[in-house]
Amino acid sequence: MKELKFTQPFAMKCNQEQFESVKDDLIEMGYEIDDDVYDIPIDTPQRMIITYYSDNNDSVGIISGKGATCSYHTCIETWNRDLCLALASMTDKEYGIVGEWWKWIQPTDTYNEFTQGKLYSLIEVASNNHYHFTMDDCGDLNGWYKTTHLKHFTKATTQELIKHFTN
Repeated sequence: MKELKFTQPFAMKCNQEQFESVKDDLIEMGYEIDDDVYDIPIDTPQRMIITYYSDNNDSVGIISGKGATCSYHTCIETWNRDLCLALASMTDKEYGIVGEWWKWIQPTDTYNEFTQGKLYSLIEVASNNHYHFTMDDCGDLNGWYKTTHLKHFTKATTQELIKHFTN
């Protein structure tokens, strides 16, 4: 069985309180929190949460100081909890994971559950291979699709997520 691989390396400015607010969610997704995240003093300037810490796709760490660079990471200069979790949830898993974002690519469906071009978060993989999606703005169950019908969606891109959460 293929192991889950997170696909979006990113770094985002954060303080200790902000890091703590996403830590449990990241662990639940499958990330490992590097032990040295608590070694950096809280008042250190330019603290950034970073995925692909130590070049490991399922690790999260903290980098800091004026020399902190993002190198091959997508760099986000301001804290945005929802964007942090959306970027962190991007995987190479065919049907995604809970919390991963998808875009409806078909015309608006008959029941107006999904709108073309709009992003939706996977909130549940129910029994019998039904996938439940929610709209971002209300958190209510918006609709479901069997895995065979996920062709109506495509996984959201990094740029689409950044636009969605920063507008």
